[in-house]
Amino acid sequence: MIPTFETERLVIRPYVKTDADKVELLAGNPIVAETTVAIPQPYPKGLAASWISKHEKKAIEIGSYTFAVVLKSTSEL
Repeated sequence: MIPTFETERLVIRPYVKTDADKVELLAGNPIVAETTVAIPQPYPKGLAASWISKHEKKAIEIGSYTFAVVLKSTSEL
């Protein structure tokens, strides 16, 4: 199980399926993609859901964790 952490303002948690649309919107922004080597442009529909679906397996098999950072007040990524 991937842990969740909380600060006064933030929740740092595993991504969930319902995050996929927001991830696609954010990752599809060319300005965001410019800051990485791994985000393709244009960002393909469905890629975020596929990416999220692999997180738990990676955590279990190789100890690789990917976290969503969410504003506690609004639940916004």
